[in-house]
Amino acid sequence: MLSHNLDTPATVRGRLVKAALDCFLADDYHRVTTRLIAKKAGANISMIRYYFGNK
Repeated sequence: MLSHNLDTPATVRGRLVKAALDCFLADDYHRVTTRLIAKKAGANISMIRYYFGNK
């Protein structure tokens, strides 16, 4: 039986928030990129703009 990784909007958004918080606590605001946040969250970079608008 195959298991599917179905991310709900709440889980994607939550992962992005946690990744952003971790990044901002670890580094300076100006050094944190949306690309880095998306990578740490395991999400597509376009989801940041979809949920939050910008950094």
